[in-house]
Amino acid sequence: MLRLDDLHPLMSGNKVFKLLPNLVAANASGARGILTFGGAFSNHIHATAAAGEYFAMPTVGVIRASPEASVNPTLSDAKGWGMQLHFVDRAEYRRRHDLDYWQELNGLYPEYVIIPEGGGNALARQGCVELGQYIGEQMWRHIVVACGTGTTAEGVALGVSPQQKVHAVGVLPGLKQEQQRLEAAGAAFWGDDVGAGYALLTPALVDFIRRFESLNRVQLDPVYTAKMALAASRAIASGRLDPAQTLLVHSGGLQGRRGLQAQLDAHWRDNPACT
Repeated sequence: MLRLDDLHPLMSGNKVFKLLPNLVAANASGARGILTFGGAFSNHIHATAAAGEYFAMPTVGVIRASPEASVNPTLSDAKGWGMQLHFVDRAEYRRRHDLDYWQELNGLYPEYVIIPEGGGNALARQGCVELGQYIGEQMWRHIVVACGTGTTAEGVALGVSPQQKVHAVGVLPGLKQEQQRLEAAGAAFWGDDVGAGYALLTPALVDFIRRFESLNRVQLDPVYTAKMALAASRAIASGRLDPAQTLLVHSGGLQGRRGLQAQLDAHWRDNPACT
């Protein structure tokens, strides 16, 4: 397992590779700050706020939640690091990819660079290409990566050596466009291991998290890396992957576990056999 979660205590995992190129470009352009999007426990929001505080770059987070959510651990951290929280309802949040909505936001926050949800843009992809190039120098034939926006998996697939194969595990249904991009980049897309959908826990996933962590002493994020590791485990058990030639990419995101920890604890308490 490639432990990207150990890179930095606040900007951990793939966020380092996705955010830093955007911060460098924003600074070079003379931007006043950065605006981006996310949910109440978004790893991207958390990492962007931390990066903004570290590099003295003002940040705005467009948050899909009510203002009452500002007391949760993720948004409390973000607010403490100086991020301005802009709360919107689900209907408005669905406009987050529309250019006309971006123009409206630029009217509210002039000279702010807008980064898409999850950091999924060309600069972030190039940062992940560099990650893929690093992995390409290693011996592994198979690299398994969680896929949300697909930016990390696509960049890694473009950066690895021709002898290596990236397997992208979709963590939510409906990733048709992401699948097309990934396959064009040479990756294999696994879309049958999403379980109940994004940020929703199944008994099988929760049981796997406890067993994996007990055996390996490595904590998993239930939204991304746990699904990736479960899919890889099933592929190894079925003979689709050779464990001696497979690298799992731990893309971080552990701070977001705070939003699901109560559900995990309740399941483990009620089902002690899963340990």
